[in-house]
Amino acid sequence: KSGIESLDQIIHGFDEQTVTIIAGRPSMGKTALGLNLALNIAKQGFRVPFFSLEMSFNQLVRRLLAINHGIEISQFRKPGFYTDHKDKFKETFKLIKDETLIIDDYSNRLGDIVSKIKFYKTKYDIGAVVIDYLQLMRYYNNSRSREQEVAYISSIIKNEIAKELNITVIALSQLSRGVERNAGCRPMLSNLRESGEIEQAADAVVFVYRPEYYDIIAD
Repeated sequence: KSGIESLDQIIHGFDEQTVTIIAGRPSMGKTALGLNLALNIAKQGFRVPFFSLEMSFNQLVRRLLAINHGIEISQFRKPGFYTDHKDKFKETFKLIKDETLIIDDYSNRLGDIVSKIKFYKTKYDIGAVVIDYLQLMRYYNNSRSREQEVAYISSIIKNEIAKELNITVIALSQLSRGVERNAGCRPMLSNLRESGEIEQAADAVVFVYRPEYYDIIAD
C-alpha cells in the first residue's frame, strides 16, 4: 500500500514488476510525495532505497522528520531543535540506521544506480525503489539526444530493475512547461511525452497538481 488512502483507492497499491511515475512541475511537491511513499512502504517492513539526484542526505532527513512527525520544515532552523526533540525522532532515525529506508544522495549515472539496486536486492531483498528524479539521471552516449537518453533510461528502469528484480519502482519526473498552456494548468500525458516518451515504460502515472500555485480555486 502507498499509505495514502485516497491514492490507494485509485491505484490499489504497488505491484511487483511495475513502474509508477510521479510527475509534476517544480514546486508541486514531488519529492515530498516520494519521501512520504518511501516512508510508508518502509513502515510496512519493506526495505526501500531512495535515490535523490537533487537534494542532500541532510535535507532529505529533515524532510522525513517533518513528514513523519507533522512538523513544519522551518522549525529545524531553530537552535537546539534536534536536541530538544531527539526522543520524538527515534522511529525515523531507526528506519535509516537499520537501512530499512536507504538514502542515496551521490549517484546520478544510470549504471551506478542499477548496480546499487541489484546489490541492495541481493543483500536485503528490497521491495521498492524510489528515484528522484528521472531527468537528472545520466547515461553517457554522445550519439543520443537528451530525449532519446531519457527514453533509454526509462526502458532500463522498466526491464532491468522492475521486471528483472521483481520489485516496484516509483520514479519522479519533471513535466514540460507546456502544462502552463493547458486549461487550468492541469498536467496531461502529452506534457510527460515531451520528456522522453517516459509514459511508454510506466504502468501508472500520478500527476501532482496544486491549483492554488497558479492562483486557481480548486473545484
